[in-house]
Amino acid sequence: MMSGRARVLRLAALTALVILIATAAYFARRALTEKQQPYTQAGFAMGTFVRITVYGNESAKAAVDDGFRRINEIEALVSTTIQGSDVFKLNSAPIGVPVKVHQDTAYLMTSAVEFARLTDGSFDPTVGRMVDLWGIGTENPRVPSEEEIMQALAGVGYQNLAVDSERLEAMRLADFFVDLGAIAKGYACDQVVNVLREEGIEAGVVDLGGNIRVFGVKPNGRDWRIGIQDPSASRGSYIGTIDIASGAVATSGDYERYFFRDGILYHHIFDPSTGYPARRGVRSVSVIAPTGMQADALSTAFFVMGVEDLFDCVNRWQEVEAIVVTSDRRVIVSSGLADAFEAVSEDYTYEIR
Repeated sequence: MMSGRARVLRLAALTALVILIATAAYFARRALTEKQQPYTQAGFAMGTFVRITVYGNESAKAAVDDGFRRINEIEALVSTTIQGSDVFKLNSAPIGVPVKVHQDTAYLMTSAVEFARLTDGSFDPTVGRMVDLWGIGTENPRVPSEEEIMQALAGVGYQNLAVDSERLEAMRLADFFVDLGAIAKGYACDQVVNVLREEGIEAGVVDLGGNIRVFGVKPNGRDWRIGIQDPSASRGSYIGTIDIASGAVATSGDYERYFFRDGILYHHIFDPSTGYPARRGVRSVSVIAPTGMQADALSTAFFVMGVEDLFDCVNRWQEVEAIVVTSDRRVIVSSGLADAFEAVSEDYTYEIR
């Protein structure tokens, strides 16, 4: 028979054990709750609004700060206007003279040339003179003369950009300006995700001017939901949403930077073959791809291609999907997104291709 003292000691031990378990459960719940709390930081970089949201631990702010620093590093290398950037130096150098570049710049240029090759020049990093000529997005946009456009087109061609990734050198073989604006933001998104993961962040969203990259599992276990902008409505109005587990979404549209002249809308997405804003009956193209760089470059290329050619490309490439909004108010969704896409506007007709 257990003595009174033994019963007291046993009761005390059981009480202590219950308290210990309850305390451990409390701190476990508290740690989980803290880990699930989102931390968001916004700012301005690469000429656009940036928002980074992460789900992490006490190091979230420091990690996001490092993510913004990484964006600024990339901008300092590839900006067309920052004197001393690799792109500025290349565009200022004599034709045929190699220029030393950073490994980020060499990688971006090499990738840009490859995307240009894969899209038969619909994406082209050598259209910088056309961008400058039209001035769309500046305080003084204009419609250039035919003669000016022909002169700006003279050197355009991705084959005329030579990049040596081993020597970290780039060279212009003709009279053109490099502009990496249609690929650099997507690359920056990818680099920020790398930084965040290296610093222990398990999940988050990087939004760099509409170039969106998601990674990790949301605390509620659901996929990430991303809205697709309605080109004819105010910012934040959507034609639909998509749910994705990971990857990137980038949208190119004629509503982003544009001006009107004599009742005609001129937007900033140029057809490298004509020197004019692309006119293929498309208002916007959203590309879903594994990386931000892929989504960014291909959204531009697909916009220039037009509906038929872009869906031919989507059907050839694995892990790449597209959502197209046409000028006649159709929304065309590639078949791989059939289950992930949800229409939310009654102003459009919807189809799966």
